[in-house]
Amino acid sequence: MTTQPTVAGATLPDTVQAVIESVRARPTFLGRQNVFQDCAFKAGSVPEGDVLVANADIDNDDAAPLEFYVVAKVQESDHFLHPDGTSILDRPDQKPPKSRHRLTLVKPTHDAALAAVDDFKAAADNLGALPSKMRKSGPTCHLPYGRDGNTSIVVQHKFMIEKTEEDPATVTDDDDDDDSEGYDTLFTVKGWPGSEGFHALAKPFENTHSIAPLPAFDEKGDLIMPQHYRTRLPGATVTAKLVFTSFYIGGLRRVISAQLQELHVLIPSARRPSAAAKRSAAILEGLAKRHKGTSGN
Repeated sequence: MTTQPTVAGATLPDTVQAVIESVRARPTFLGRQNVFQDCAFKAGSVPEGDVLVANADIDNDDAAPLEFYVVAKVQESDHFLHPDGTSILDRPDQKPPKSRHRLTLVKPTHDAALAAVDDFKAAADNLGALPSKMRKSGPTCHLPYGRDGNTSIVVQHKFMIEKTEEDPATVTDDDDDDDSEGYDTLFTVKGWPGSEGFHALAKPFENTHSIAPLPAFDEKGDLIMPQHYRTRLPGATVTAKLVFTSFYIGGLRRVISAQLQELHVLIPSARRPSAAAKRSAAILEGLAKRHKGTSGN
């Protein structure tokens, strides 16, 4: 595979460069100037919120939400990427548990992805235009920014969903095969590899809800299974497809949320050694020191 130069002499595989350029060429690329110019939030249901659609579709009952794209790095901290997601933070009486995976997107820092750094800053800044697209005005609005303000974007994925007759086949056990069922895979609540605490919260909903795994794919295009979220996503450079929803909490507080529709790894994160590998390394290091001490006598 050939490579071509990017910023500061860095190189990037042609296929990755092509993906980045195709994302940046989209009319709904978040880094594009005035990307929210021709859209507005359409009234939705109370639990699901209003959804951002094209102005031309504002009166269309079947309007699809606009999908926006960004190139970013998944922050190595400030995330809920374990199978439990945010469920462990919710009240026991939540019906059902408010189960979400949450991650923070920041500017890419891989040398090969530096060309997208300025784009990400523009993408984050552009979110400031969203409050003007809401149906109601107000003094303040909570935007999907991370702890560092408008240098990061927090995205969420609701993974505990109500069953429908059209649900695809589910996976009932803890399948370790990343290439198992593809994007339409659903887990049963019982088969989801969550903690005992999660299952205690979710057990009453085993017959009424399914679990949709994070729509995240590795650099080969394979679906990343939940037990690998924490090792394969933090630190990776990715493309993300998002939709935006807005809520009015208590009729006064305005909140805008970025919902993850799809995520693809472009440049994988550095592999983190497993606990077993760390133990083995420690044992080998100890043996080496012991051998060195014995040889010196």
